Amino acid sequence: GVLEKFRSCLLEMLLNSRKVKIDGLGTFYCTIENQSGGAEKQEDFNVGQHLKALHIRFMPEQEQEMNISSREFLKRADFINIHSLSRDGKPEGEQQP
Repeated sequence: GVLEKFRSCLLEMLLNSRKVKIDGLGTFYCTIENQSGGAEKQEDFNVGQHLKALHIRFMPEQEQEMNISSREFLKRADFINIHSLSRDGKPEGEQQP
């Protein structure tokens, strides 16, 4: 439903060379990757020959309190020993030898 419509709208806007900013999340944008060598003159450039790829990139919003980078996420996560979750000290489903 909603995510499918978002995806469709996102692609349409990106293909029209627009950046798409989602407040609190980040910005989607496109970059191109050319074949090595390129063309000497603008009139010699050919998309099929010189363009290697079109990429969709994402840059997360950088508000410190909402930073969800791997390092910051690791600092905020709480870890518990899985053995503390079961009555007998063994993770559920673990077989006795």
